Amino acid sequence: QKQTEPIISNIIIVGNKYIKPEVILNRLPYKENEKFDKSKSGYAIKNLLNLGYFRQVKIKTEELEKGKINLYVKVEENKLTEKIDIQGNKAIKTKKIREELNLDKVSTTDEDVLQKIIIGIKQMYAKENYHKTKVSTEIIPNKKSPDKATILITIQEGLPSRIARVYFTG
Repeated sequence: QKQTEPIISNIIIVGNKYIKPEVILNRLPYKENEKFDKSKSGYAIKNLLNLGYFRQVKIKTEELEKGKINLYVKVEENKLTEKIDIQGNKAIKTKKIREELNLDKVSTTDEDVLQKIIIGIKQMYAKENYHKTKVSTEIIPNKKSPDKATILITIQEGLPSRIARVYFTG
């Protein structure tokens, strides 16, 4: 005989400090007092990770009386971006980098965000003929508030590329 899917009594969100529970609940394919379909858990985790606010998401169940469960959604939030400092840039002004890459809209910090910033800065420098620009990033945790961090971007511009000579043959 086929075991029926349990009913979700409660959905309990654990680990969120800054992201409201409603934001998380709206991204779940589960609702209270509906059947729990385990095959939707991967979709739920992916959906929450795609928000960009979480480093990790886990879904666990706790059996209650027969046919009922509590559904736990455990999240670990990315560090909040307190500020972004840029150093070493001379050829391109800090304001231009901030505006073109929308750095003021970066709310959380993770490796994907840092990689996008690095690529964006290198592309900006390439347009200005600085093809050997090196960009590094560092996440500096706030000592008073460990959930927050400063992103430090260090740019080594190098020399601009120049065409010295053009040869025509034939």
